[in-house]
Amino acid sequence: MGVQIVRRFLHILGGLTLIIIVMAGVRLGVLFYDNSECSSFKGVDIDAAVSDAQNAIAKGDFRLLAVNGYATEVPVPRNFGGAAPKSIEVSVIEGTSDAYSNPRCIELNDRARRYAEIYNKEILSAPERLK
Repeated sequence: MGVQIVRRFLHILGGLTLIIIVMAGVRLGVLFYDNSECSSFKGVDIDAAVSDAQNAIAKGDFRLLAVNGYATEVPVPRNFGGAAPKSIEVSVIEGTSDAYSNPRCIELNDRARRYAEIYNKEILSAPERLK
C-alpha cells in the first residue's frame, strides 16, 4: 500500500512539473517574440484621443480614424447615437493589422482600435462637422 501511495505521489508530481514547464515555456515565448513584426506601428496614446480629435476639429479635419483588419474598420461606440455623416473620409492608423501573431503587436492593435473609437466619437459629436 505504501508503494502505491509513493507511485501516485510521484505521478502527480511529474504531472505538475510538466504543467509548470509548459507554462514557463509559454511565458518565455511571449517574452522572446520578434517585436520587429509590428515595428512599423507608431502606437497611440489612448488618453490623448479626445484632445487629438479636438485639435483636428479646430483645424477643420473631420476624417475618422480606421484600423486595418480583415477589412478596414472605422470603430465607433456601439451606443453612439450621433448624426450619420453624409460622406466619410478616413485616415488609417499606420501599422494596424489582423495578421499579427505576436501578443505585443496584438495588444498595440487593440489599443489603436480603442483610440480610434474614442477619437471618432469626438469627431462625430462635433457640431462643426454638420456645417
